[in-house]
Amino acid sequence: MKFELFKIGETALHSVGGIEISKAARNRTVTTNLNGDMLIDQSAIKRTISINIVLCSAADMAVIEAAVAAGLVEISFYEGAELVTIMATCASVNKPKPFYLNGDRAQGVYYNSVTLTWEER
Repeated sequence: MKFELFKIGETALHSVGGIEISKAARNRTVTTNLNGDMLIDQSAIKRTISINIVLCSAADMAVIEAAVAAGLVEISFYEGAELVTIMATCASVNKPKPFYLNGDRAQGVYYNSVTLTWEER
């Protein structure tokens, strides 16, 4: 399985299985000119980023929870071949029930299949 790069601030999250990016126009103005032709002006694009973390450690979950509490944070990810860094807020977090890795308490708490949705500001 190929894991992708995703960073919150300077902290890279491990085991990111998939990143989906959807784009929408931030502002859209539709007008007509004197000939009756439609003119569409779309300024700036806003991204919504959905992330699936396959196996999340307690330390990574603490970073996620701190970012949610902070509100606006800097995130980095690859969009195609380009590394993109944007300011975003976490719109939703799916935090499943924690478990002990291999049933061993000494290995710590982990979370399976955490999904996050970020909205660009």
